Amino acid sequence: MKKTTKGLISIFITYTVWGLQPLYWKMLSHLDIEVVMAARIIWSLVLCAIVFAVRNRRAKQNGKMARKEIAILFVAAFMLGGNWVLNIYAANSGRVIEASLGHFITPVMTIFAGLLFFKESMSRHEKIGLGFVVMGGAYIIASEGRVPMVALLLVLSFLAYTILTKQMVSDSLKGFLTEMVFLTPVAIWVIFNKVDQWNTIFSLKNSILLLSTGIFTAIPMVLFAYGVKNVRLASMGYIQYYAPTISFILGVFVFKEAFDSTRLIGFILIWAGAFTASVWPVAGNMLKKYQKKQEIA
Repeated sequence: MKKTTKGLISIFITYTVWGLQPLYWKMLSHLDIEVVMAARIIWSLVLCAIVFAVRNRRAKQNGKMARKEIAILFVAAFMLGGNWVLNIYAANSGRVIEASLGHFITPVMTIFAGLLFFKESMSRHEKIGLGFVVMGGAYIIASEGRVPMVALLLVLSFLAYTILTKQMVSDSLKGFLTEMVFLTPVAIWVIFNKVDQWNTIFSLKNSILLLSTGIFTAIPMVLFAYGVKNVRLASMGYIQYYAPTISFILGVFVFKEAFDSTRLIGFILIWAGAFTASVWPVAGNMLKKYQKKQEIA
């Protein structure tokens, strides 16, 4: 199987998990966000360290990272940490739809980032799609009289993380493990400052739930880091609509969040942009291939 195919499968699995994550964070809503974040970081570090040690013992790999990579990972770690906080906050504060808005915008901005930073080509359909997304976001801001900060910060933090990850040479597991090393001191500081909640935090039920945050986090992140290194950012953008679609459905039909006509119009413009940037050219190519087959037949 080609690396590009493996990368696409990795990205698809990752976005399936991320699309369902509001349900998971709701299960932990009785705990402070900073406690969930701290556990997520610490257990991700532990699990990745175990896998990394076992893998390196078998493969006997001892490569060192360059200083530039370490600096990139340091910044990426805090971009990722901020993105995590925002996702948990959105799920526990009734802003799943707003978060999904940010996740819908991110793919088109990812395509634009590929053009801006990595000199990837941007087709006419992708340019039109970007225009629709900008109009949709502007309409929501103008109608509501405020900037949807959760959506905006989700876009900026994840876009920054994607751009930084794209520049990595080291393997995905090693990169993610290094990011967790950078974030762990902050996580430990948080836990020690929650000493009055230790009886709750370290109860059997909560301990199991918090341990699961490591599994829920580490596996998708390693898959994502692998995928982003082996797939064009433009191609990644197509799959990224899958996760916010799941989250949007959860927000409207499961969590019953408010969704008025203003947001509907804004979302329609953004969906039009997503369709134009991704589905339209793919469907057009499929139609051309089908027509050629018909002509040959």
